[in-house]
Amino acid sequence: MGVRPVRTNYDEPDLVVLLELNGRSGGARRLGVGPGVLLSYRNVMAKGGVNWVLREGSQWLALGERFDSFVAVEGTRGAVCVPLPGVNPVVVRSSLKGGKRMRRRLAWVVGVMVVAIAGSGAWAAPVELTLHIDGLACPFCAYGMEKNLKAIRAVQSVEIEIDEGLVEIQSEGALPPLEKLQAAVGDAGFTLRAIELQAAGRVRALAELEPTLRKRAELVLRSAQEQKADLLEPLLVFVVGEGKNAAPLLLLAGRTTEERETVSRLLGRVSEGSVLSLKGSIPVPKEKRARLLPLLRIQALLEEPAS
Repeated sequence: MGVRPVRTNYDEPDLVVLLELNGRSGGARRLGVGPGVLLSYRNVMAKGGVNWVLREGSQWLALGERFDSFVAVEGTRGAVCVPLPGVNPVVVRSSLKGGKRMRRRLAWVVGVMVVAIAGSGAWAAPVELTLHIDGLACPFCAYGMEKNLKAIRAVQSVEIEIDEGLVEIQSEGALPPLEKLQAAVGDAGFTLRAIELQAAGRVRALAELEPTLRKRAELVLRSAQEQKADLLEPLLVFVVGEGKNAAPLLLLAGRTTEERETVSRLLGRVSEGSVLSLKGSIPVPKEKRARLLPLLRIQALLEEPAS
């Protein structure tokens, strides 16, 4: 068991208090309590920490007399736990001066916990999508659409405002497949009117992209040219996420004076190669059967996050 802050999306590490109720050591039941770090994503949970043993079998122990450290990974199909030998806090202090084995053990535990924290935020910039939907009046149909949206890869949370005709979608470090979002709305009997995006990413030239990502961007480019989209010149790609989660969005030219000024400021930062946070809109085709392309019209250049 554990006590942690109430959250709806467990995609970041939480400082928790782990309460062990059914732990065993040499066949004897244990009761212990201690701080730890918990990182949970969907159905997989990784945790690590220390556990002060309060009761061993029928014997109560003095607080600080013994504690264990551990790391564990749990999922729906099983769990792997690596307990580390218990040590006495008094011994820890003396071992830090001359005990190489103890120092390595503590360094390993701390390292695992630090990696869990750092790895979760290495490239987990939030991606926010706002869907403007016509016909959003039936709560029962909206619930069915919400269920389908939550099943899409990379979708973390979905909030529906029926009166406003809005659907707020949150993700971390990845852009949900746009065609699946479009299908989920259409299958529910609604009409997708507009999409607003706010995300952090890197603006790159098409030729600078890695081969796999460049091929995907080139396919989008051909479709955009067929639809006679007003692409930005020079051609630039806004890449959200990295590695397997990388998704290219081709930038469109500004229509209003404000949008053109924003694009000019953007072009001045492209050579820096830094991560930029943008707000823009993804054009939705008027024809219901037309494919929704990953194109982005920049509306605002937000505060630049750390690279």
